[in-house]
Amino acid sequence: MDRFAFLANQRSLQPLDWDRFCRFVKESRRELPMEAVRVLLIEHGFSGDRADNLAQLYENLWAYQRLR
Repeated sequence: MDRFAFLANQRSLQPLDWDRFCRFVKESRRELPMEAVRVLLIEHGFSGDRADNLAQLYENLWAYQRLR
């Protein structure tokens, strides 16, 4: 999370930002609750709306990983 949040263009995520976010999800050792991800993102400087969207995406990517 730290690597993604520190390097991300928080206003408009770029392709490398998306790659780092997906890598963060893939390499996570355990699934975090969506609200915990949202709080972490806000603590790292993301707006509430952007944090909501990314937390939802995090949850969806974890659901996809469980299906595989």
